[in-house]
Amino acid sequence: MSTDRWVPDDGDGAPVVLEYAPDDETPTSIAVVRTIAALENVDPTALEFTLYDYIDPIALDRLIAHTGDGSTEVRFTIHGYRVSVRETGEIVVREPE
Repeated sequence: MSTDRWVPDDGDGAPVVLEYAPDDETPTSIAVVRTIAALENVDPTALEFTLYDYIDPIALDRLIAHTGDGSTEVRFTIHGYRVSVRETGEIVVREPE
């Protein structure tokens, strides 16, 4: 079961943050793309970039296997978005400032 939570912009100009916890069957790479697509309000196939342009999706999926205790975290920037992925499967994406 997936959950997502929008942290609304309260007018202070801070970027919007989306947290996403994919189910165990969704690869991390797919979940990252879906999360960014949700921020851009487009279908994931309509994004103007691919995840592979920024990070190897297979390596990301292997590093983040949704089975750990959360001690592993991968951070990267993709198309201006700051992405943080934890071993627990939690994904946090921040819009560009």
